[in-house]
Amino acid sequence: MKPLRVLILTYVYTDGDPRYGGEGRVVWETTQALARRGVQVFVVTSMQSLKTQPHPNITLYKIPFAKKNFLNFNEGELLKMFLFCIPLLFLKRIDIIHHLPTNGPNPFARFKFGRIFAESADPAWEYDNPVYGQDLRLDNTQKTQEAGFVTPRGYFFDFWPRAARRFFARIGVNEKFPKGTDIFFYRARSLRNTLEKLRPESILRYVPNGVDMVGFSPEKPPLLPRTHTGIRFLSVGSVSRRKGTHFLVEAFIATLAKHPENELLVVGRGNPVVINELQKIAAPYPQIRFYDSVSNEELPRAYTSADIFCLVTLSGSTPTVLGEALASGLPVIATKGSGGGEAVEDHQVGFLVEPGNIEELATCITYVSEHPEEVRTRAGRTLAAATFFSWDYIANELIEGYTQALIKNPTR
Repeated sequence: MKPLRVLILTYVYTDGDPRYGGEGRVVWETTQALARRGVQVFVVTSMQSLKTQPHPNITLYKIPFAKKNFLNFNEGELLKMFLFCIPLLFLKRIDIIHHLPTNGPNPFARFKFGRIFAESADPAWEYDNPVYGQDLRLDNTQKTQEAGFVTPRGYFFDFWPRAARRFFARIGVNEKFPKGTDIFFYRARSLRNTLEKLRPESILRYVPNGVDMVGFSPEKPPLLPRTHTGIRFLSVGSVSRRKGTHFLVEAFIATLAKHPENELLVVGRGNPVVINELQKIAAPYPQIRFYDSVSNEELPRAYTSADIFCLVTLSGSTPTVLGEALASGLPVIATKGSGGGEAVEDHQVGFLVEPGNIEELATCITYVSEHPEEVRTRAGRTLAAATFFSWDYIANELIEGYTQALIKNPTR
């Protein structure tokens, strides 16, 4: 049986550029895991930032005249990518076209040239939510500033986006979950009902983001020294409103009168304005510390420096940090309605709170501080749960999904 040939479409291909966080890691690790399983992977990207050589089964292409330094797919880059990839479909005898790291409009949903088209799918951020929608909107405007990106203007730079918008409108491919997609790999179970209603003809498979089970382990020596004797809470990822960092800091402060022995470690980069604002709030409390320079190599040891992981995102899918925390043996405080919260509930590895609710989060932090036996019980389930997030497991799920789609469409 000939090996599967999968064309991965992604806006960035990186093994560690911190500006792209979890999204960058997802694409890199997904392609590496597929390649280890014998899949021939062809990656087409607008940007690349690599320190290590990809697996020998991976062939990398960078599209010509690509825009530089942007934070997600845009119409202009997708149109360039579409035109660049058409010859590759035939020259490399591609079986599957997979849009990563998340869903969105793509002309291959309409023009598949006899191939299978797949998308990874995430739930939408709730910008109209009355509790935290304003935080999401503000956070969205700061996201580009955080990475230090400036969008160039001018006729040449505007040509591709204008042309793409007209082309996409003409072929009717402006949907968030485009019609014609053969299979969606969704990363939050709550998204399934939406996809079933919108795209009943598509195959649906739940495939969360993964974790390196060797790199992340409870056996890693701690990186960050303890300064207090209580429980250590940890947040890892983009320091931003959408990740709930403000709510976490304020909730933790509210518990210190009763539990001054606890600590909160915030690991990650963020917009300087946001970081400065949080540091001012936390300044009177030595129990709260920020670390913005932890490398990918050091990150596993940051997890083992803590006792409980806090994943208090305002919504979203199952992030990479959840698998990393579980593989490190940490129980999790997560928000209801998010992909991470669903996974925590499925595996009974933590505690759930309403997103954006400071009082409820503070109550949970206090409860955790006063019920160590329950925390230990949930921590004891984490390593078994982490196996469902290993990259080998993810690769197997993707390959099974690709095969299912090929069987359903045997003429392709």
